[in-house]
Parts: sequence; C-alpha cells; structure tokens
Amino acid sequence: MLGPGQQVGDWVVEEQIGAGAMGAVYRGHSVLSQSLKAAVKVLRQDEHPEARGRFLREIETLARLDHRSIVRILGSGEDKQRRLIYLVMELLEGESLASRLMREPVPLRTAVRWFHRLAMGLQHAHERGVAHRDVKPSNIMLLESGEVRLVDFGIAVTDDGPPITQTG
Repeated sequence: MLGPGQQVGDWVVEEQIGAGAMGAVYRGHSVLSQSLKAAVKVLRQDEHPEARGRFLREIETLARLDHRSIVRILGSGEDKQRRLIYLVMELLEGESLASRLMREPVPLRTAVRWFHRLAMGLQHAHERGVAHRDVKPSNIMLLESGEVRLVDFGIAVTDDGPPITQTG
C-alpha cells in the first residue's frame, strides 16, 4: 500500500511492520524529526466499504483510553487522494506474546506480572465502557523495557456504540 519514503499526513513511512486483511501497519517518523517515531496503521477504504466504520470506531475507542498497558493513540487522519485513513500510535519496540511463546515458555512470575498489568489495562477500558473482545497472544506486545501493551482494538465495542459483529 505504501513504500519507504512515502508520506501519510505528517508521517514518513520507513518500513511495513504488519499487515492484515484490510490494511497495514508501518514504522514511521515525523516529517519534522526523524527521532520522533510512531506506528502508522493505514486502511485502504475502497477494498472493504464496511471497514471504514470499524476503523473510525477503533480511533474513537483508543481516544477514550489512557493507560500504560494499552497502546496510546497519537493522532489520525485521512489522505483523500489515495483514499486512505490512518491511525498513528506509539511505536512499540518488542515482540508479541505469540512470537515469544513460539520461541520459549514464559516463567510463571513473569506471566503473572504481565497479566496483572494487562488486567489493570482492561479494567481501565471497562470503566470507560470499552470491551476489547480480542485479547489473545498476538494482540499483547512485550516491550523491550519489560512493559506490556494491549493492541488492536479493531473489534472492540463501547457501551454507547453499535455492535459490529453478529451472532454466528
């Protein structure tokens, strides 16, 4: 969708770091400073018309949340010429819990510490009317600093929003 050196909003793409059915996530830096890094999640609107609503709900959902165990939103925008919408988040240096578990088991004390922090993040979300609905190892990032972050609020629901999936 985007290549190195291309700009989306105020962010310059460095490399793709993830991809899904409806978009991709890129490592990028600010146009004003190469030292200011972020993850830029981009959705191509024309391939999945219903995806725009989901993506906008994800932006709104993350904007409600401010907890050290939940990925932080830094901004969002739309590139009308390329028919892209994007979400800018803190860049998480590390690996997913899924990747870690493929390599080696996690010591019990470490797992308990991580899940306590994640539970506090989920409590924060629930107190703000947000249910993540997709907590799994690939949506838990283990940072080089030892912290953990819950990511991907793409199918989260809020207590004041419409359901976005159906039974079955």
